[in-house]
Amino acid sequence: MCDNYPKTFSFLLQEDQFRKSKLKMIHEKAKLLIRLNKIVLRILPKDLKNKCRVANYRDFILILEVINASRKMRLCFELPLLIKVLKDSVLPALSSIHIIVNPYLSFDEDAFCEDTYCSLSEQIVNSYRLSKMKESFRNSMKREENLEIQLMKLNYLLLKKKMK
Repeated sequence: MCDNYPKTFSFLLQEDQFRKSKLKMIHEKAKLLIRLNKIVLRILPKDLKNKCRVANYRDFILILEVINASRKMRLCFELPLLIKVLKDSVLPALSSIHIIVNPYLSFDEDAFCEDTYCSLSEQIVNSYRLSKMKESFRNSMKREENLEIQLMKLNYLLLKKKMK
């Protein structure tokens, strides 16, 4: 209880602290899930690759997330092959695969992040780029509108001058 005080992140990442901490277990599991995701995506057909990802692996059960129910049904047809390949290669203790529908997986909108496990810094950079692109587009639209207004004024002045 007496050691219960806030610790800095650099302190947690020190070699001796990192070996004992749960942070190391979380880090190792995240790396495992990223590797599993890459392997599963290599096995899956092209139409499922961008609509599916590995969500978790616990108690010898692999949990996959898909974007909608139709993709879940399509993945159900691929399950026997997927289980066989994974058991033969990387997960010999795999007992089953559960498929969960997660409609909040939107790979189409996040076109900047090619990997489903994008780092936070990549997401920030990509959102900044996207906001800059939107801003430049808005500015160009304003310039076009201003140009149209100026052309209309010029045409009006020319017509007025011809009528005199």
